[in-house]
Amino acid sequence: MPPAQLRQMERVAKRAHRTLSELVRESFRQYQARRQRATRADLDLDLVTRLIAEAKDHPMAETDLRRENARLMAYGARQAKKAGIQERDIPRTIHASRSRRRAS
Repeated sequence: MPPAQLRQMERVAKRAHRTLSELVRESFRQYQARRQRATRADLDLDLVTRLIAEAKDHPMAETDLRRENARLMAYGARQAKKAGIQERDIPRTIHASRSRRRAS
């Protein structure tokens, strides 16, 4: 590690009242978490790509599509009822969820 970078890390650790070892461990934990999120995002993208290709190759009949939509709407309504969420709560709930996700 370059000496200047090491000195800078020591200053940051001192200001945070932490040891250099603690600072390095925390940096590594954050690095690992970012890598895991990136890996999950890649897997999610692969899954979505496969699902889109499958839907194009084997489109649903209109009656099946309507039935599936009704099933999903009913499921969403049950989940919202369990969570105590009403329609007027949806924008606030989405905003809070996205804020938490960005903070992690």
